[in-house]
Amino acid sequence: EDRTAAVPSLGASVGQLVGMELRGSTGERVGQVDEVLQTRGGRIVAVSVQTGGLLGVGGREVVVMLDQLRREGDRLVTPLGQAQVEAQPPWED
Repeated sequence: EDRTAAVPSLGASVGQLVGMELRGSTGERVGQVDEVLQTRGGRIVAVSVQTGGLLGVGGREVVVMLDQLRREGDRLVTPLGQAQVEAQPPWED
């Protein structure tokens, strides 16, 4: 994973996105970016988000597509609510 690779739609690099907080439709914290996902051809298409649980215990990692995200300062925002984010496809790396 090239942490310097640009993600133009979010105005950030891969390294800047990893660890970034994700907020939901009503401003609630719904998770944190764990990985930036790309196709075999190298096109960045989604992020994996650690969501649910408490202090990393009991949560799960899900895939959120880039078209469901926008950047606001030092965080990402999605129009999805907490339950919708948690219902996204699981990410198993």
